Amino acid sequence: MGNDCQKRAGGFLLGLILWLTLAGTAAADREKTFDLFAFRKAAEAPQTWKACNGSPAVAYEPASPSGVRFPGLFGANTDRVYWDRAVSLDLRGYDLLELDLTCTRPDAIQTFALYLKSGDGWYLWFAPLKESSRQKLFFPITDAAVEGKPAGWDAISAVRISLTREARGAWSVERKGGTEQAASVMAHGLKARACDLVIVQGTLSMANAGERTYARSRTKRISRWLQDFGLGHSVVDDEAVVAGRLKSARLAILPYNSLPPDKELRALESFVKRGGKLMVFYSAEPKLAELMGLKLGRYQTAKVAGQWSSFAFNKHASPLVPKVVYQDSSNILPAYPANDDARIIATWQNSAGKDLADPAWVQSPHGLWMSHVLLDSDAVNKQRMLLALLGAYVPSFWEQSAARVMARTGKVGPFINLNDAVTGITRMARGTSAEESVSALLAQCGQDYKIMSAALAKRKYAEVVETGQHLQTKLVEAFARVQRPENPEFRGVWDHTGLGLYPGNWPKTARILADAGMHAVFVNVLWAGLAHYDSQVVPQSETVSRYGDQLKQCVAAAHANRLEVHVWKICWNLSNAPESFLAAMRKAGRLQVTDTGKELKWLCPSHPDNVALELKAVSEVLNRYPVDGIHLDYVRYPNANACFCTGCRRRFGRRLGEKIPDWPKSAQSGNLRGKYNAWRSEQITAFVRAVQTQARKSGVPTSTALRHSASRRRERVRISAAVYPEYPGCINSIGQDWGRWLKEDLVDFVCPMDYTTDNDAFKDLVRRQLALPSAGGRVFPGLGVTAMESQLTPDQVIEQIRQTREAGAGGFVLFDLNRTLEHDVLPALRMGLTRP
Repeated sequence: MGNDCQKRAGGFLLGLILWLTLAGTAAADREKTFDLFAFRKAAEAPQTWKACNGSPAVAYEPASPSGVRFPGLFGANTDRVYWDRAVSLDLRGYDLLELDLTCTRPDAIQTFALYLKSGDGWYLWFAPLKESSRQKLFFPITDAAVEGKPAGWDAISAVRISLTREARGAWSVERKGGTEQAASVMAHGLKARACDLVIVQGTLSMANAGERTYARSRTKRISRWLQDFGLGHSVVDDEAVVAGRLKSARLAILPYNSLPPDKELRALESFVKRGGKLMVFYSAEPKLAELMGLKLGRYQTAKVAGQWSSFAFNKHASPLVPKVVYQDSSNILPAYPANDDARIIATWQNSAGKDLADPAWVQSPHGLWMSHVLLDSDAVNKQRMLLALLGAYVPSFWEQSAARVMARTGKVGPFINLNDAVTGITRMARGTSAEESVSALLAQCGQDYKIMSAALAKRKYAEVVETGQHLQTKLVEAFARVQRPENPEFRGVWDHTGLGLYPGNWPKTARILADAGMHAVFVNVLWAGLAHYDSQVVPQSETVSRYGDQLKQCVAAAHANRLEVHVWKICWNLSNAPESFLAAMRKAGRLQVTDTGKELKWLCPSHPDNVALELKAVSEVLNRYPVDGIHLDYVRYPNANACFCTGCRRRFGRRLGEKIPDWPKSAQSGNLRGKYNAWRSEQITAFVRAVQTQARKSGVPTSTALRHSASRRRERVRISAAVYPEYPGCINSIGQDWGRWLKEDLVDFVCPMDYTTDNDAFKDLVRRQLALPSAGGRVFPGLGVTAMESQLTPDQVIEQIRQTREAGAGGFVLFDLNRTLEHDVLPALRMGLTRP
């Protein structure tokens, strides 16, 4: 066995050497450390860091890790404390600042701010503090806000650190075990970096504003993933590349830069000729592929759902990448090797796990190319993938990541470190059937931590990271196993595709959900201009032709597995409607219009014909399918800038009994703003009321599927809605008065989309939502497991479900039904929280 292990290790090392040879390496970041938080004598700290405006004095703590403690002791009438230190710094040529700190009780601090004084102004950044452990905050120079008139980055004369009190009402001092624990920040060090890694946000290379917005979102996502691993980088735009920004870089990521102009291509070519490496996603520029030693293939759209559902790395890839990464892509634009020194390192798989010939990743001596953008799903594996691919070019990334992993080890659920987690989980397991297995898992975690520490001492940084990931997996399993199910409880899952996990095989999806202890599926089969079933009211999708009536199949499979089916009804939104249907709506004057006159692909909610169409579609479902609920989504306006069509002007005028002057200004920001907002809200509420009335009159009994109450069969279809979390702010912004819907019994329950990775923010949202009149037992928070706004790890999902229970919510809904939910989250829930 020992020889076999040696062979595997030898093969791994050989593979790693071959990969590094092909990838090449880049020099480490150029950085400068500023000695702002170290003192020979403790008394020097408060003299140097001046407390301002009555703020408490700082304290220097020499014990390792040493640093200056900034106390978050807010007075009765003081929401902000801050301190200044005189300096003389020149930050020209640097890309970002890196602040090393430890936070105590981040729940009591709303905002951390770093200010740099220059001339008659300030450069400043704001950052939330989400962790109570040691952490690093990154402040890109290009992201700095400005106050006054700064004299330039070469004339920094003071540094200010500022803390703002948490607005949710947390106190700055909490009593624990008879002692006072104050909120504070201990700063250990500040560095300025000129980064070798640059992310290029698509601007000049994008065709329109919508594409530029999406390019920005892809840039932010990759940037956050890298920050989460502690990897320093800078973010620039296409213009900066043209201006020569890559001259000091070694590696550039192009997250979505479709058609770089010739002047940018020349800059990229120069960068590559100097030895720079590129990581390109989904570009349509053949010249860019050519300069990387690749040839661009043709654009392809999926012929069937789930055609490109994941990608698998082969033997040519770094041995440190995950074997498979999940991502449902509906189109790809692959590149292929143009020379013998380039190779395909990953290919796509379909939803059944079958390997396809389509390249997902291609590597050449000049870098890497992916045939689509990186979507938000499977965040953990994508972070690991990025680290492995980038670490081959910038080896120092492994050291940075190892430090981050060591600092975060043991952070799971509500626990802040490994000792805290082991103690807490052991206590939770005591006397339960899981005690023995949990003890074994925790013992293994202890051994893994010893291995990590030894590897760190030997500078085996990749081993630190890999072992840390194994440790975390075991710790999450231990945390999952000590949880207990709660009944009765509503447990739902949103299915955004409307096709289940395996298109054409609803029974398999239903079994997976039922086995995981779920009670309901919210299936997205009805939009304002498209249906995934045999509809005679709105156009049918191509899915119906290929896979058949999805609602019929879903209902049959779900009810056979004692699951409820709630039809996820997208209201008003025509973004996926056939062009012919959209054109007909446009010709009839039924689309929304913004305050600037821009037409939107949304039906106007005040137009009687639109209301009638939506109600007819709902009626069709109620009369033809034995569904358990109608779930309204997009039951709102897109934002505060719509709708201001001529029809709205007439109908609003009739409501007031007068002509509306100075339209739309008077209604959007003038003297009629309040009345118009109330009128908009009434249009949405009237529609919800009409749906409720229709459902009551339909007299359609629900199925015999097992209800979450497990006690009785409901005799009517339930009406629910996916709603914005911040109430009552959403009344004026989007016309969504869901608090009123609950109070007037227009809906049976609501699912606020409480998508956040901040557990304290989530907890506060849920408690405020449940405090509304008539909310008891009728608010089922939505968790953003793989939402654009949040990607939750399994232990984060568990903790947020625990918080819904503590608040008395009575249920929850998970977004979204995909591979991450299937493979990572549902198994963890089934171990404890939703155990049969």
